[in-house]
Amino acid sequence: MPDLAPSTRPGFALVFVLALGLAGVASGASLARAASPDSPSERVLAEGWTVEGYIDPAAGEGQRAQVALDADGAPIAVWANRATNLVPFEIVWSRFDGAGWSPATRAFAPSLLENQLPRISRAADGTLWLAWLQFDDRFSSASLFSSLLVARRVDGVWAAPETVATGLALPNRELFPSEFAVHAISRDEAWVVYALGPADNPFSLDRDLYSARYAAGAWSAPILVSDGGLAETRPEITTGPDGRPVVFFGFANASSILWAKTWTGAAWEQGANDQLSALAVYEHAVQPDTSGAVRMVAFVREELGSGQEDHVREYVWDAAGFRPGPVIFQAAVVEGGANEPPDWRGLSLATSDVCSPPCAPGAVPRYHVLWTDFSPGHLPAVLSIERRPAAYGTLDSPGGALLPDESYPNAAWDAALDRWYAVWTAPPSTGARLRAKFAWTQTFAGDVAIGGTFVAPDTARITVVGTGDATGREFRIYRLSWDDTVMNPPFAPPIPAGAVELPGSPFTGPCPFQVDDVVGNGRYFYYVQLIAQGTFPGEYARSFAPIVVTGEEPPGPEPVTTAFLAPYPQPAFGGSVAFPFDLATAAANVQLVIHDSRGRAVRRFDLGSLAAGSYRGSNLLRWDGRDDAGRRSAAGVYWARLWVDERVIGEARRVVFAPGP
Repeated sequence: MPDLAPSTRPGFALVFVLALGLAGVASGASLARAASPDSPSERVLAEGWTVEGYIDPAAGEGQRAQVALDADGAPIAVWANRATNLVPFEIVWSRFDGAGWSPATRAFAPSLLENQLPRISRAADGTLWLAWLQFDDRFSSASLFSSLLVARRVDGVWAAPETVATGLALPNRELFPSEFAVHAISRDEAWVVYALGPADNPFSLDRDLYSARYAAGAWSAPILVSDGGLAETRPEITTGPDGRPVVFFGFANASSILWAKTWTGAAWEQGANDQLSALAVYEHAVQPDTSGAVRMVAFVREELGSGQEDHVREYVWDAAGFRPGPVIFQAAVVEGGANEPPDWRGLSLATSDVCSPPCAPGAVPRYHVLWTDFSPGHLPAVLSIERRPAAYGTLDSPGGALLPDESYPNAAWDAALDRWYAVWTAPPSTGARLRAKFAWTQTFAGDVAIGGTFVAPDTARITVVGTGDATGREFRIYRLSWDDTVMNPPFAPPIPAGAVELPGSPFTGPCPFQVDDVVGNGRYFYYVQLIAQGTFPGEYARSFAPIVVTGEEPPGPEPVTTAFLAPYPQPAFGGSVAFPFDLATAAANVQLVIHDSRGRAVRRFDLGSLAAGSYRGSNLLRWDGRDDAGRRSAAGVYWARLWVDERVIGEARRVVFAPGP
């Protein structure tokens, strides 16, 4: 029989401090101090982008990476790629499986012609439509013109490309950042809009705007959108309030205006209020609004009382025309730079969802705006900001750009994971070749607190509390043995090398949850790392939640009731389980019996007659998982009952015995 005695003498000292570690993020992160569960919890918001990476480092030189989700909800990246300068660009693609991108794969049959500047659009049914320019032989005069090609991805396969238009002049990316756009409607319908110069003069800066529609299995003849004589450029096309396509475009020879035209079923029509005016409109991007309007962001120069400013501004377009929204980003026009555009490039806009039927009037979906900033004195970067229904969030960055004219950032939203993917092209260093890059967002928001209690004689009970979106999240818990009472352990990042992960980690919400860690005499620090969906960068912010337990268990009064207390640790990972209990009076006979899930007795502890007292100290009863014959019991759920003088005390206690680490 075990040598049991009431816990009336002092135990050993156990001192530990818990520290909450939230995974670090890129610029724009907001980190808060962790709190004890016994003190008011604090709002913790950690959000931002994962560390940028290459989609396929072995792919070669990349150009204009695009991203969209396929019909199965997996991200697809598409870009123009060439292995060396001696071979033409071709269209390649890669698919993300949640852990990594597949090797870059040729989307179409090899060609001796240049295939560049792809643009992608996703239909509501998951069909991907891709448009790009194909140049003729680079060493002939015909290379001054290009053709517009379009292909779709259906049932996981890219269909053969189709030529929609020919005779397009090579784009001057300073004057004409984008001269075509594609808009996916469904598996069997799509639109393209493109700028076409004079066929006999590829050097002319004049442009007219045309469109074509794919329906009934074929592309239509060219449909004129605008020939205003002002060099139409930068077309963007999306779905308008009544489900009809709308084209938004600017002019190289009249940079102060931007027009909108709607498809009537027979022609493109402009309303009385379908014109936006500013000192200059440099770039714009559009997406349909949930309430049926169109949401637009634009680089504009505007006159203020104190002078001129360049803005990234939001607009809403509907039947009433253009209505200005908030300024997202601003920069003063430097002295002498009145005729110079801002050093921003590659504006794009992605939306989280579009309601069908339309959402409530005035409802605002979540949007993500991206562009590159190469302003003097700024670090070259891809900039990003998210608009939620209430307001815009914090400006952040998924990664570096170095060459803003070539980065073309592009984003897509994953509804299943509530995640934004961003892709762009950037060289690994100045002068190096461009590569296709990517990052995605990670978010945790909620009230988070952490604490612990000492459970005599040798257990630290750790409590993690989280609200908000903590449900379903994973937490890794680490223990660091630290005997130095003068200096604390080094601050994270990273988790100190000497820290060990607790058995059973990672632990999954919902919160709150408790973890019992059976340790020896000593001084410990505990770290909790939140694991959001995906992979965080290897950085952690650590804030102390100072909880110090001196650990000497004072002699308590005689118990007033006989009670069978909760066993610990739970679950037990390959160790032993302790069974504390109180005896209010001396007992003639005490017995503890452990049963399996079918009610069969696995282990009996006949403790005999015990004195009154609390049996919670160093000599409390433990079960090592073996049956009466000394055999290791299988992992699973067991039940324990305490008998005193042949009377069951309290309820049966559930015991979970899990496999060891």
